[in-house]
Amino acid sequence: MLLNEFRTRLTEYLVHFLWRQWAQLGLASAAVERRDGWVIDPEALWLLSGTFARHDARLFDEILDWLAKHSAFINVPRMRSLARRLNFRSVDAVGAMADVVAHTNSRLHWRFSLPGSNHPAESLFLDMAGTSQPDFGEPDPVFLRFGFKRGRVDLRGLSRRFNAVMPECALLRLRALFGTSARAEIALYLLTHEMAHPSLVARETGFSQKNIQDTLVDMCASGIVHAAHLEGRQKMYFMKKEHRVPFLHQIESAPRWVAWPALFRGLELLADGVARIAATDMSTLLQTSELRQLMSDTQPYFEMAGFTGPFSSLLLSPGEDVLTSLFSDLQKMLG
Repeated sequence: MLLNEFRTRLTEYLVHFLWRQWAQLGLASAAVERRDGWVIDPEALWLLSGTFARHDARLFDEILDWLAKHSAFINVPRMRSLARRLNFRSVDAVGAMADVVAHTNSRLHWRFSLPGSNHPAESLFLDMAGTSQPDFGEPDPVFLRFGFKRGRVDLRGLSRRFNAVMPECALLRLRALFGTSARAEIALYLLTHEMAHPSLVARETGFSQKNIQDTLVDMCASGIVHAAHLEGRQKMYFMKKEHRVPFLHQIESAPRWVAWPALFRGLELLADGVARIAATDMSTLLQTSELRQLMSDTQPYFEMAGFTGPFSSLLLSPGEDVLTSLFSDLQKMLG
């Protein structure tokens, strides 16, 4: 597989992945082709979409429509924290999307910093190879302020309410119950793990450790969350199995927890690195060496998300097709 072919196929695959994930949350014009069985993180998914949904204008605008309908269940401060902590490059596109949604609801106070004005506006939409697509009609003023050219946004209002019974929507269901504070993420983490340490919960959810620690202490007063002292001074928190049923509907189909922010940042870095290598005049041997280094650099992000073992392509001999193996690894990881 050639490097430019891999770059295009990776983009196509991630766009399809985004359709599948948002469909399970109720996106209009998208059928649920299959259930993945893992919890979907709307803020992390939005950050990934700010990069890759630009390759599909219909997907991009349907996401805007969904966000407008479900704005009460979105934690924008958490998303800003994730973007800053992991250095997502989609922050300007996400900021423009948030501003558009905020204009639909006067109660929303979503604010993102405008990018510097020292460069001309770029086309928002791209083809699968990354080439700018022409924009039509009058430019949308919100996106123009954030440095992007596109036609005016017209939300159709056709997104469906998320299905509260689906395990994939467990985080949204808990936010509907507890609000968009850290409590929903903490409850979900306890529902999907035998025990939890505050520092690990904080790292995987994007909240501060003090916030998680203080909230866990408060939640223990409910009699549903419990603390256990392990060796030394380490304290772990847990929820008894009989207390999980009301939150999970069916305890035997509990959703799988994935630390999506780290995984999605890893995918973004991988795509950026492939584009950088493809733009050079390196020999095939040197490209392969650069790819191996790129995979080695991004692998910790995937391992943080709970996907241990990628990428098998790191183990291939120099003569074997690293790109074909890498694409196969990504497909196994995501679906």
